[in-house]
Amino acid sequence: MKRSLLLLCGAAGLSLSAAAQTFVAPTIHENLSFQHISPDGRFVVSEVYGNLTILDLKENKSYEYLADDTGTIYYTAGLGNSVSNTGVVLASTQSICDAAYWQDGEWHNLNVPEGGSGLNHLSHGITPDGKRICGNVGVHEVDINKDALMCAPAYWDLKDDGTYGEFHRLPHPELDWSGRTPQYVTAVAISDDGRVIAGQVVDCSGFLCSPIVYTQADNGEWSYSLPGADMINPDKIELPAYPGENSMAPEAVDFMSPEKRAEYEAAYTAWVQSGFEGDAPEGTDYLTPEQAAAYEAAYSEWETASDEWMVKYNEWYDAFSEVISSSAAFTFNNVCLSPDGTSYVATRETEMESPDSWWPIMISDPYVFDVATGKVTFSLEGSGISVTQMPSNDVILGWNGMDSFPCKGYVIKDGVVTPLDEYLCAVSTELKTWVDENMTQTIEDYDYETDEVTTVTAVNTGMPIASADLKTMAVWSSTPWNWDLTCIGYIFDLSAAGGVQSAVAAGSIIKADARGNLHVAPSVAAVTVYDLAGSAVMTVEHPSAVIECKLPRGVYVARATLADGSSAVLKFCK
Repeated sequence: MKRSLLLLCGAAGLSLSAAAQTFVAPTIHENLSFQHISPDGRFVVSEVYGNLTILDLKENKSYEYLADDTGTIYYTAGLGNSVSNTGVVLASTQSICDAAYWQDGEWHNLNVPEGGSGLNHLSHGITPDGKRICGNVGVHEVDINKDALMCAPAYWDLKDDGTYGEFHRLPHPELDWSGRTPQYVTAVAISDDGRVIAGQVVDCSGFLCSPIVYTQADNGEWSYSLPGADMINPDKIELPAYPGENSMAPEAVDFMSPEKRAEYEAAYTAWVQSGFEGDAPEGTDYLTPEQAAAYEAAYSEWETASDEWMVKYNEWYDAFSEVISSSAAFTFNNVCLSPDGTSYVATRETEMESPDSWWPIMISDPYVFDVATGKVTFSLEGSGISVTQMPSNDVILGWNGMDSFPCKGYVIKDGVVTPLDEYLCAVSTELKTWVDENMTQTIEDYDYETDEVTTVTAVNTGMPIASADLKTMAVWSSTPWNWDLTCIGYIFDLSAAGGVQSAVAAGSIIKADARGNLHVAPSVAAVTVYDLAGSAVMTVEHPSAVIECKLPRGVYVARATLADGSSAVLKFCK
C-alpha cells in the first residue's frame, strides 16, 4: 500500500490543489542512529556504541554524552517508549546499568534496591506526561550459569516535588513454564495512562522469551497476565521433574591431612609455575592407604549416583528441547505496547531451512496480542519484519534488520504493509525526489559461485520511529556504502501531510496496496483516478473490492464516491 493522505470530502468537484503539500526537506545526521522519540515528536534520541545524543527539535538544541575510554561510562537508552513529552529521557550511564534519566541537561538516578555488586537496574518506559516510569531492578548479579532471577519488573511514580519516589515491584511469576526460576522478568513499555505495562519472561534456559502484561485495577492493585501462553509447549509434551544439578565429584584433597594437603598444593603450584613441565602431581600420592580407600569408595558411590542422575537429566533435557523447539520464541527485549494499552506487540523468531545456507536462518514476524484476552489478533508470517514501534493505536512500524541491504522500513496499518520509501513517496513529489536522490545507495556484492563483483543499487530507508501522529519521523541505518561512517540518520517533518492519522476515517473506504491496486469498500459506487495535472486517467463504476490499476509508475489521486454522494480521496504511488 502506498499512501499518506486520505481526506473525506463532499460531493463537490475534486480539487487537486487541496492535496498539495508544503515541502520541508528532511535533515541528514551522520553517525546518529535514532532509536527513540517523544510522542509529540519534540525529542529524538540516538545511541551509538555507548554514545548518547539527544535532539530537541523545538529548541534546535543538541546534547551529546560520550562513553569514556575505560568503558565505565557507557550510555544505553531505555528499550521501550523511553522519552516523554516533558523531556525526560530514560537511559543508563554505566556499563553495569543504572536506572537513570535525563532532563533539562542533567542526569538523575532512580531509587533502586541497595547492596549487591553487578546488579543491573534499568529504566525503559515512561508515560507521555512523565508521571510514571517502568523498568527493571536487579535481584541477583548477572550470571547465566546460576539458577537465579537476575532482574524483576518495577515502576516509579513522579512526586509533587518533581522527583521520582521509591521503586514499586510488580507482581510476576516466580517460576517459568518448566517450573524453574526464570532468568529475567522485565517491564519494558508502558501505556499512556501508566496502568498497563508490558514486558517479557525469559525462561531458565534463556531460549524462550514470552510476553507478560501487568495491569493496575481501579483500586490500585496490580496483577499480571501471560499473552500467548498457549504458544508455549503447544504439543503438551510432558516434562519430567527437573533432576537438579549434578553433585560435585569428590576430590583427593578432601581426604588429605592438613599437612599433606599443604604439601600437595605447594607441589601443584610449583608445577604450574614451571610452565606445566612434566606430569602434574597426583593427589592420591598424598593419601594414606586408609585415606585412599575412603576416597575410592566415595568416588565409586558418586559415579553410581552420577550415572543415575545423567539418565534422569537426559530424559528431562530431551523433553525440554522438544518444548523449546515447538514453542514460539520472541526477540529479547523487543516489546511494544499500544498507547491505549490494549495491544501488546512483539517480534516472533522462527527458524527456517535455507537452500542458500548450511545453517537454518531466523525469520522475524510481527505479532499483536489483545491484552484483555491474551490471544493473537494479527501476525505477518514469513514477512521478515521486526517491530520497532507502535506510535499510535493502529499503526506499527518495523524494518528488515540492520544487516540487510537495502535496509527497509515498513508502515503497517489495517493489516497492509507499506514499504517506508513508498509511504514517503506518496507525501509529495518533492519528497519522493528527495528520497530518490538522498536515500538511494549502491554497494558492491560478491557472488561466491561466479567469483564476480556486482553492484546493487536500491533505496535504503532504515529503521523508522515516529511521533504519535506520525508527523515527525526519524530513521537510521548502517552505511555499508560508506565505511567512513558508522551509521546515518534522517528526520522527516511530515506535518504538512497530516501524517497517517488523517487517514483513519477514510481508511475503511479506499486503500492502495504495494502494487498500486486499489481496495474499496462495498459502499463505494464509483472510483476516479487523476494524475497530478488534474486529468482523469481511469474511472470505474460499481467497482469490485479490488481494482487493478494498470497505469504507468507515478503519483496519483483516487476519489471514491459513495452512494450518499460523499467521497474519500486517496493520494498514492503506482
